[in-house]
Order: sequence, then structure tokens, then C-alpha cells
Amino acid sequence: MTQEAQNVVRIIAHRIPWPDDNKTRPALDLHWKVTVEGSDEVLIESTKRPFDDGAAEILTRGGDPDSLYTMRHADRDYDSFVPVRLEDAAKPTMKRRADFAKFKAKLDAKAQNTENDADEEPEAPEA
Repeated sequence: MTQEAQNVVRIIAHRIPWPDDNKTRPALDLHWKVTVEGSDEVLIESTKRPFDDGAAEILTRGGDPDSLYTMRHADRDYDSFVPVRLEDAAKPTMKRRADFAKFKAKLDAKAQNTENDADEEPEAPEA
């Protein structure tokens, strides 16, 4: 085994089956449970994007951004992707998280303004 192969962080994507195996509702997205290879620890209970969400979770937990990262489906003996830098794999999820935080802040500010407006008594019209 080469030195490079030893430094690859590999996640395993386990398909979460639908009760009817998705036959009656074919437009539904698949969901995945994500674990790290060699560990029973579950990184993510359910996600539609196991590759980038798994990378973001590892990075958030203090993973080395320069380490190589790949994914394998639980029922396969080979990787689904060529190894890439962990930080690069996590970018889409990190952007979604940042965008969601901005959106939530705007919603909270709007709700706060609405509450403040409701607290003020309306002015009586002049006769």
C-alpha cells in the first residue's frame, strides 16, 4: 500500500431504503447514512448529498483540509470518486450552510421587525 493510499479519508454511503423501494413514487430522492471507513460512528443520519455533506462534517469536526477524501457505496468494493482535497469536497455544503445562515438571519430580522410593529400602538386619527 502506498503512502498516499494510507492518508485517504474514505466515507461509506449506506442507502436508506424506502418502505416500498421507491417503486410507486419514482421521483423521490434517495437518502444516505454516512459513516467513516473502519468505524461504526455515524457522521450523518440522513442526507441527499453524502459526498459533500460528509466532507463538510469531517471538516467541521477538525479534519485536515488538505487530506485526501473519497466516498464508497456500502455495497461496492471500489471508490465512487477519485480522491480530492477534503476542503474542496466540502465547499458546496459549506456554501449552502453559509447561505442558509444569511437567509435565517434575514427571516429573524423580519420577524423581529414585525413583532416591534405589533407592539406599537396605532396612532388615533385626528378629528
